[in-house]
Amino acid sequence: MIAPAYGLQRGEVLGLHWSAVDWEAGTVRPHAVKRIKNRDKSSDRKTRLVVSELKPPKSRRTLVLTPQLLARLRQLHAAQSAARLAAGDLRSDHGLVFASEVGTPMDPDNFSHTFSKHTKKAGLGHWHPHEPRHSGLR
Repeated sequence: MIAPAYGLQRGEVLGLHWSAVDWEAGTVRPHAVKRIKNRDKSSDRKTRLVVSELKPPKSRRTLVLTPQLLARLRQLHAAQSAARLAAGDLRSDHGLVFASEVGTPMDPDNFSHTFSKHTKKAGLGHWHPHEPRHSGLR
């Protein structure tokens, strides 16, 4: 819901932090999840996911959330809190709004595949997460 409503890129959606949500003002400041080269010689992974500030200064903005989105975020926050309590030490907490099942940043490629699966299921055909930015849906 939030990606097409604000024209967010997939990395911006995945980089949303609970700490960046102002519940009283009904706003959020996006960050980004991105894949970078892994310079850790002890790791067998070539890349890793990081959450960072948005690079272009004009991308650093505060979004005013609709009442519907704010309500959905409250539901998601409550569900994540319950999942975190149930999982105990098995779940990481990176403070992300949209985290993996174990609390770590979601892989942007997995997000793209899931997004396309949902658009196909809705009868819209194959869509890439960036397409709503240019489709006039916002």
